[in-house]
Amino acid sequence: MAKHVIEVRRLKERRCQIDTHALRQNMKRSVLKSFVILGAILPFAMSLVFSRADSHAQPIEGTPDRPGLAFDQYLVNFPEIEPTHMVSARFAFKNSSDTTVTIKDLKPSCGCLRPRLKNEKHVFKPGERGEFYMRVETDKEPTGPKEYYCDVIYEDTKPRETRVTFKVTLPEKKVTVTPKSLIFFQPNEQRTTHKLYIDNYTDGPLHVVGVESSLKLADAIIGEPEVSDDGRRRQVVLVSVAAVPKGRHPGNITIFTTHPVHRKIVVPLRVDGPVR
Repeated sequence: MAKHVIEVRRLKERRCQIDTHALRQNMKRSVLKSFVILGAILPFAMSLVFSRADSHAQPIEGTPDRPGLAFDQYLVNFPEIEPTHMVSARFAFKNSSDTTVTIKDLKPSCGCLRPRLKNEKHVFKPGERGEFYMRVETDKEPTGPKEYYCDVIYEDTKPRETRVTFKVTLPEKKVTVTPKSLIFFQPNEQRTTHKLYIDNYTDGPLHVVGVESSLKLADAIIGEPEVSDDGRRRQVVLVSVAAVPKGRHPGNITIFTTHPVHRKIVVPLRVDGPVR
């Protein structure tokens, strides 16, 4: 009986060994088969990867293609200005390349801007600077925010075009007096004279027809019209004082004009006499 039990155990152990060996052989065949399949697919997959990479590859250039002209600012913005006959924007630039730059043309958005290169210089060697202005005659344009631009057409290694922009809010058209008030410091009897300039920014004509001083110690008369730096005609009033008593003397100058709206303009006046 004992001998039979031992034989049964040996038979079971033998079968177990056979099953384990078969399992190991099956695993080896599966792994080998996987490697064979992977080896067949891998070259194809790699070829797809490199093919896609090549389709997005960019050519490598020796030097970047940069414009020759570099402007100090590409936008000039005046959100608020005092009344004036003309407002201008300066655009300065430099040839930042290593080749000569030739400016062919300045094309403004409005012919009224009349941009012109300084000294009519059009050719700039490497490192050279230049500039031009855009000018707006405010009395010929409606009030409010405006935006102008100018296209700079030039060549360095090839034709190029750069746009600069000028933004400005044109003020309400009105009549102004400069200075807005007059102050005299009169320590002695020597006569001192100051000028008042009357500028007309409206559409209607204006002529000064009379002037008065509220102070007897200050004389006010109509002067000869003058021409401003931008070629505009300006009305002039002359105010003068000589010997004055001590202390501070406030008053005003009243200017009478032919303008339908600004018929009377009042300018504050102060005369300070000697301290002692």
